[in-house]
Amino acid sequence: MAEIQCPYDQMTLKITLLSAGMKIKKFLETHSEDEFVAMLTAIAPGIEDMGGYNRGAAAFHGITVDTLVNSPNYEKMKDEFQNALVGKAIDVLTKKVSLTDKEAWAVLTANELGV
Repeated sequence: MAEIQCPYDQMTLKITLLSAGMKIKKFLETHSEDEFVAMLTAIAPGIEDMGGYNRGAAAFHGITVDTLVNSPNYEKMKDEFQNALVGKAIDVLTKKVSLTDKEAWAVLTANELGV
């Protein structure tokens, strides 16, 4: 996966979100909101809770859930899985919605950053 450019300061993030919002609005002119949500949900199906997350992380690493949760590398393996999910989400947003990687990153992180 290529390096992802992220908007780091608050002002750049807000400007980037405005740009992304316009592109998402344009996407929604020809696609339903349900299609948009389904497209993002398909990135990580079955992850509604920590059990689903652990099943996904275990499958990603090719091990059982028991092996995952009992591993001394549990946190590291969860982080690797999360990074892969973020990469997939950015890939979907850039290819299907025509966002830049910076815009996709802003969309994914805005809520976490309180924007």
